[in-house]
Amino acid sequence: IQFGDILRTSLRLRSCAFLAVFHLLVFPSFPHVVVVVVVVVVVVLFQLLPSLPLVLVLVVVLVLVSVSSSSSPLRTFVVRDPGTSQPLRCDRCPPGTYLRSACTAKRRSECAPCSSGSFTELWNHINRCLRCRVCARNQVLRSACTASSDSVCACTEGFYFRAEHDMCVRHSTCPPGYRVLRPGSPVSDTVCQRCSNQTFSDVLSAQTSCFRHTSCSDTSMFQVLSGSRWHDSVCASCRDRKGQIPQHTLRVDPVHPLASPLTITT
Repeated sequence: IQFGDILRTSLRLRSCAFLAVFHLLVFPSFPHVVVVVVVVVVVVLFQLLPSLPLVLVLVVVLVLVSVSSSSSPLRTFVVRDPGTSQPLRCDRCPPGTYLRSACTAKRRSECAPCSSGSFTELWNHINRCLRCRVCARNQVLRSACTASSDSVCACTEGFYFRAEHDMCVRHSTCPPGYRVLRPGSPVSDTVCQRCSNQTFSDVLSAQTSCFRHTSCSDTSMFQVLSGSRWHDSVCASCRDRKGQIPQHTLRVDPVHPLASPLTITT
């Protein structure tokens, strides 16, 4: 082993140690295990590629570490020491805990776990955990509350969440003369569309489509009443035409609540 190789190896190890110490001082909230992994990777690169320029490796690693640090969550906050009034940078508490007492010049922040029925989802420095959500009327529990996540509720079958009311509302029903274009979901209401020509719908429903009018000629009968968007065609036989036409009564309930029902007799 030549003296030059020993010198280069020593410089590389010192550079790695300097990189680790520099990063821990500048980015104290960044996970230390990641710093160790980065240093190990640099050492391996030096062993596999001994001719690799030292400065180039250090620059690349510093750039990667800086980008990683800037994208990591903020895990510290600043308070003033009660004794000296000097600003202190304290550690935040991880999800599932809250800040029992802030740090001082002599000790670090003290965190405590959330009790049953409460949670925190983020790194925080609040003095108590948040209360878990309770599912409201017409809602069911999809995911139970844990120390690090809130309860997840969803509307029951036949209801959807209406943001302006902050509650679950029953799906709308399509009136006669309309079909269901898109059924309601837990997050959206029913979408209705008028029945096209030669089709009808005579019920109030959140699921029914329009049906084609009955063709009287296909059944050797004649048409007594033409079909519309909200009722089917009415047919009669030739024997009925000679004087024995039965009386057909069709009741149509209005869409408007103040209107009177319409009765058609043929």
